[in-house]
Amino acid sequence: MGYAICVVLCLTGFVAGSGMSTAQATPLCRQLGEQQICILDIKRSAKNYWEYRAVVKIDGKRQPMAVYNCRDRIRTVKKTGKVVPLKVEGHK
Repeated sequence: MGYAICVVLCLTGFVAGSGMSTAQATPLCRQLGEQQICILDIKRSAKNYWEYRAVVKIDGKRQPMAVYNCRDRIRTVKKTGKVVPLKVEGHK
C-alpha cells in the first residue's frame, strides 16, 4: 500500500508543481485495488525533489502528515518520526 501511495504522490507532483494552489484544489483521489487514497495536501521539497510532504486520507481515514521519500521508498511520520518502508506485494 505504501508504495502505491508514493506512486500517486510522485505522479501528482506534476500537478502540485504546475502552480496550482493546493488550498484551492479539491482532493485528488485514486482507487488502488480495494483502497481509495486521497491527497489532501501535498508539498514537494525544493532541496530534495524526490521527497513530498503530504497529508493523505486512506479509505476515509485521515493520516498524519508524513514525508514520502520516493527515491529510498520510505515514509517518515512527522509527528512520531517513525520510518516505514514503502512496499507492496509484487514490487521490490
